[in-house]
Amino acid sequence: MRIHWASGHHPFDPPWINVDFFAYDGVGLIADLLREIPAEIQNIEISYVGHFLEHLTPEEGVDFLRRVRARTQPDGQLVIVGPDVEKSQNLYDQGLLPLELLEATKAHGSVPDDDPNDRGNIHVWDCTGDAVLNQCLEAGWDAAREIPLGKLGTTLSEVPVIDAGEWQFCVLAVNN
Repeated sequence: MRIHWASGHHPFDPPWINVDFFAYDGVGLIADLLREIPAEIQNIEISYVGHFLEHLTPEEGVDFLRRVRARTQPDGQLVIVGPDVEKSQNLYDQGLLPLELLEATKAHGSVPDDDPNDRGNIHVWDCTGDAVLNQCLEAGWDAAREIPLGKLGTTLSEVPVIDAGEWQFCVLAVNN
């Protein structure tokens, strides 16, 4: 089973199963990922999480990653891609990233009290590859490491790459 968590407007083609809170085109399963993983998701071979964890608090992220791990088969893989505030700042300082993109990577909101699931494009913390790597380890994933995003197209050819911009991180973890 291949799962694309929080797929939003960027669903993957089959055999991937796209899961999201909203019924966007291509979403196969609707779920509140802050609270549950659908019961039919078992024995995951590979998971992809793209630009989702920065919308969760760090504690929510660890909890989510722990629940995904519990449904992942031995030697199953987890790939996480997201905005890296440190890389973005570095690229901006070199004149290689526009200010608008730098600002978009940084925390620019908080979880709404009235509807905690409606976070839209709000980043609630300054996400980095190192921080997500630590979240994976805290959630019990093994052999977690950051890999160059461009490597997904060669070493993990079964994971589609939406955008390989250098301002992002890519973490690969294994359930041993």
